[in-house]
Amino acid sequence: METKKVFLSIFIVFFFILTACSNNDVSEHISSVQDASDKATQLGNGKFSYVNVVENENEEQTKETEGVFVDQDDYIDWHTELVLGDGNNKTLTEIIQKDKKQYQRFSRINGDDQFIGSDNEVLTEEPEWQIINEDATGYPDYLQSFMNLELNADDIEKIEKKEENHLTIYEIAYNDSYLSSLKRDNIAEINEQLDKAKQEDADPNVISSLENSLSYNENITYNSINLILTVDDTGVLNRKELHSSFEQTVNGSSKNIQMTDRLEILEYNGTDIIIEL
Repeated sequence: METKKVFLSIFIVFFFILTACSNNDVSEHISSVQDASDKATQLGNGKFSYVNVVENENEEQTKETEGVFVDQDDYIDWHTELVLGDGNNKTLTEIIQKDKKQYQRFSRINGDDQFIGSDNEVLTEEPEWQIINEDATGYPDYLQSFMNLELNADDIEKIEKKEENHLTIYEIAYNDSYLSSLKRDNIAEINEQLDKAKQEDADPNVISSLENSLSYNENITYNSINLILTVDDTGVLNRKELHSSFEQTVNGSSKNIQMTDRLEILEYNGTDIIIEL
């Protein structure tokens, strides 16, 4: 009996030592990637790509945005392009943020990336820019979350670190508690936006979009979320890849969906990055 008590005591102590070491590793890794994210905010300029992929058993949808940014000390200039379609039937959505003002334009382009009209003839003049925000200073939302990376040890099941081709890669698995809170927080945020939109008599299309988003989030169950962060050999975070797996229920029928959000800094601190209207 005494031998069993001694063994049990040793096991308990060993378990707590392992837990403490694991927690220390998670905290250390979080500190390292947040330092790398901070270094990314110090870049003078850069070229980036943002890819969103949504797939289920029957189809796959991919959207890829390319862009550049220039840090102007107290604000950011940037330009993004999203092309949908192929061949001679492509649509181009561009957003430019320059001198604290944000502009947008939609256009059609052909296979040679020339602007075309509804008759598919090449336009003699470029489409006009429309101003959409007169007080804009930050990065695009998906780049903002990259530059200001937030990780909480309480949300994380484990972090694995590995070295590969002069890169440091952190693979992060989120725990069940985080998955539950994510759904709850998303629903609360959308409800808040919806209440505000109704109080302000917003455009019916905006309200309808928020209601659809609310229904969508109420009917999903997250199965897993994994985050892969890559730090280059200068200590700068240059890639973030988020993988989400969830089940969506519509009219009593469920389907499994995988979503990937990938943002990558392709190059930075170059001499040829200029943003012009």
